[in-house]
Amino acid sequence: MVNGGCAVTDTVAWLFLEVDELRGCADARGFLQARMTAAGLATAAGMMTTRRPAWVRAMASHGALSCDAIVTVGLSNALRAGDPPGEARCSTINTLVRISTPLSESAALEALCLAASARTAAMLESGTVSRVSGRGATGTGTDCIVLASPCGEPEAPYAGMHTAIGSVIGRAVLDATAHGIREWTEENA
Repeated sequence: MVNGGCAVTDTVAWLFLEVDELRGCADARGFLQARMTAAGLATAAGMMTTRRPAWVRAMASHGALSCDAIVTVGLSNALRAGDPPGEARCSTINTLVRISTPLSESAALEALCLAASARTAAMLESGTVSRVSGRGATGTGTDCIVLASPCGEPEAPYAGMHTAIGSVIGRAVLDATAHGIREWTEENA
C-alpha cells in the first residue's frame, strides 16, 4: 500500500504485476511509489496485485446512501488470522470501499473494520483454507483495504452493523469478495 492512512485524494490506483515481478525486491513500497510517480499518480492511494485486471464490483444502497465495493481476489496466499508469520507470497485481496456520505474518524474506523469482517465472512463461507495451518482462511497475508468517503459536513458519527452505512458496506464488500473468490477458484481449480 502506498499513501495509506488518513489522506485526501481523488484517485485509487492498482498496479498489476507479473507473478515474479517483485522477486528479490527489498522495497515493494518504494517500487510501487516509483511506478505511481512515473504515471503521474504520486498522490493516489496505491495497491499492487498479480491478479490480472479482474475487478469485481458490487453496489448496495439504502435510501440515498450507497456503497460501491471494488475487489481483486487472489487466494494462493490464503492465511488464517493467528497463523505463524512467514514469507510474503504473491496473491492478495485488495478492496476499495466507496461510501456516499462523509464519515467521522470513528465511523471511518468502524467502516474499515466492517469491510474486513465482510471479507472474512466471504472467505470463511467459501471454504478456502490457510496454506499454512489448513484451517479456514480469513484473508491473505497481503490484503489491503481503501475506504473512500467524501469530505464535508455533516459527518456520520457511526458506521457499525446497526447502521444503514454498515449495512451497505457489509453487503457490497461481502458480495464483491464472494464473487471474486468464486471466479478465482474456478480459474485455479
